[in-house]
Parts: sequence; structure tokens; C-alpha cells
Amino acid sequence: MKVTSVLLIGGKSSRMGQDKAMLQVTGEPLLERQLRVLKEAGANEILLSIGQQCPGRPTLDPSIRVVTDRLQDIGPLGGIDAAFSLMSGTHLLVLAVDLPQMNSPLLQLLIHRSTVFQGVVPRVAHQLEPLVAVYPAAARTVLGEQLDREQFSVAEFARHCHSVGLVQFWDVPKSLDRGFLNWNQPGDWSGLKEPAARP
Repeated sequence: MKVTSVLLIGGKSSRMGQDKAMLQVTGEPLLERQLRVLKEAGANEILLSIGQQCPGRPTLDPSIRVVTDRLQDIGPLGGIDAAFSLMSGTHLLVLAVDLPQMNSPLLQLLIHRSTVFQGVVPRVAHQLEPLVAVYPAAARTVLGEQLDREQFSVAEFARHCHSVGLVQFWDVPKSLDRGFLNWNQPGDWSGLKEPAARP
């Protein structure tokens, strides 16, 4: 297995009222934190998906490749689609930027639970987490079929991958579910404690 990762930062942050990627987590911009976590998780290649925005985002490492959506107005699936078209790995590790308590051991656990032919989509309290997941390269075909049918739900994409055996669902233990808490609106980060629970 060779893992390409993609960090999704192309959302409009409309509920937050400011760019979530630039919010601070213990003095570190969330964008930089998530890139660091992906590096620590051992991804062979890191892509930074910025949606349809101008690629003017700062990165700490010039090897990180900035990618833009090929298709407009389809949400995070646009970033996943763009990453599939450019990835060099056998598997794609997807991470949304707005998860300030995600950590590299938890991402490594997802990678280790994957197999040559199958990725992993976590479930937290019976809810899929398709934006913190590992998809094999073959899932690109499933995504293409979904986009052709104009079904733009990322959860539906994960379910379809599961139905054809390309991913397994993993029920996250209660002790690890804090890593999946996300920031959607002002105040969500109050009381944040670092580091998150680790596997």
C-alpha cells in the first residue's frame, strides 16, 4: 500500500463566519496542524484541496501539492474527485480540515485497518465519517458513477463503496470518538483540550 492523503479546506465556512483553516489550535493554525498530523501519520504524498478558490494558501512544505476542483458546487466530493485524478498512491486518505482533535495515531489506525483492496470508513454513534476515511484507488470509478447520476452525497459515496466491497465500516470505540468532533460555528472550540484521546 502507498497512501496519498488529501486535506479538504475548500468549504465556504459560512456558519463559522471566517476561514476555518486559519483558526488557531493551541497557537497553531488549523491548516498547519492538519498537514502536520497527515505527515506524522505517514502519508507518502499530501494534496491540499482548496475547492474552486485561488491557490494562495500557505503551506509549510513545498512538496505539498495544491489542487482545485474539476467540478463545481459538489462540496467535498469535488476535492475527493480532484485527489483521485492526481494521486500516485494505491489508497487515498481523506481528512477534513475542521477536526481539531484528530491525531496521527488515529489516522494510522485507519491505514492499518485497510487492506490492499479495501479502505475504511469510520462510524461514530452509528453516523458515517466519510471525510476521515481511507478509500482505495478503485473507488474513483464508484465516484464517477455517482457524479454521472448527480448524486452528490459524500455519505452515499461511502455507502456505495461499502456495497461493492471497496471499504469496510469501522465502529469507533467511545474512547476515541473525540477525534471526530468538528468545528462548524463560533464557540464550537470552547473547552478544547489537547491532545485528543489516542489509540
